[in-house]
Order: sequence, then C-alpha cells, then structure tokens
Amino acid sequence: SHRKAIEYCKAFNELDIFNGFNEAIAIIDLDDYSEQTILDWKKKNIFTLPYKEIENLLLIRPLIEKAGLQFIVKDGFEVASEALFDSFKRNREISILRSVEGRMNNKIRKMLVDKHRKISDLELTFNKIIENFDLQKIINEVTNEHNECIKALNYDEVLRVYNNKNAILYDVGNKFTLNYGDKIIALISNDIGLAREIRDIILP
Repeated sequence: SHRKAIEYCKAFNELDIFNGFNEAIAIIDLDDYSEQTILDWKKKNIFTLPYKEIENLLLIRPLIEKAGLQFIVKDGFEVASEALFDSFKRNREISILRSVEGRMNNKIRKMLVDKHRKISDLELTFNKIIENFDLQKIINEVTNEHNECIKALNYDEVLRVYNNKNAILYDVGNKFTLNYGDKIIALISNDIGLAREIRDIILP
C-alpha cells in the first residue's frame, strides 16, 4: 500500500546504514495528493507518478507505439486513443467515485490528530472535522475535472485523470494483446532505452 511504501522508505533512509551510498526510493501513484505533499515527499525520495493509477503508466504513448510494432497493430496510438476515450466515458461514474474517495481520505488523514488530554477535547476535534469537511465541494471538483477531460479528449490528460485500473488495461491493452500488462513490462525490461525513457517520466 501507499502508506507502507512511504513509511518503509522513510525508515530505511533515516537509519542511513550505508552512509548515504544506498538510498531507498518509493514510487506511488497520484491518488489525489496535494502538490505540496508531493513536493515534500520528493525531498525524501518518495516519487509520485503523474497518474491516478500505476497501471495507467503502461499506456503512455512511447509504450503504446512500442506495443503497436511488437504486436503488429496498425495505427496503434489511434487505436489506443479511441479505446481509452470510450472506456473513460463508459466508466466515468466509477472513476469519479474512486477519485472522490481518494481525495476525501487524504483530507481526513490530514485532519487526524492524537495526544489529546481528555475525551472532551477529542470530541471537540472530531466535531470540528465534521463541520469543516465539504464533501460536495470535492465531488464537484472531481466531476468538473472529468467533464473537462471528456470535452477535450486529450489522451495524456485522460490517462492522468482516469481512476479505474481494472477497466483501463483491459479496455485498451486488449486491443493489442491478451495479458498486455505483463507483456509490456517484459518489453520494458528487455529494452534499456525504453526503460530509461520510462524512468525519466517517473523520476523527472
């Protein structure tokens, strides 16, 4: 999970058992973290992908073009674009739900506090959280973001916003080959140049 990856990375680097020569890094998906949180984590070797799900990374244009050649799919990027846009429209509601859940959980997590001295203080903090939490605002923000993506139909932007890992690889990857995810990962591992290109996207 995200939290485990983050905590393991922090703990390993704080121990510094190799005197700075071997540092751990963590790579997590976007999951609606704030820009400030992402910047703070980057200073601690915790890198956030520019996509809601790590599976979306497997459908970026360089990999789609590689897949088109490898699996002999004519006009591979156009095929992928059409499949992605269709999947995004059909699964709009579930993608919105997942993004709202992620954003809501992150906001609640920020509000959580401990070390209260009395139960009454804890109850007061809890009531303030409830009073200040605007769920409808989050729903509106995420819905508007999805609606704008549907209007623009920009491949990279849809890939960034789409939050449904089960649908995206099946709907798009299957246009190229069965078990697309496993096969494209194998291609990356056997192509140093492609692996470096992906690394530069993940770790800018």
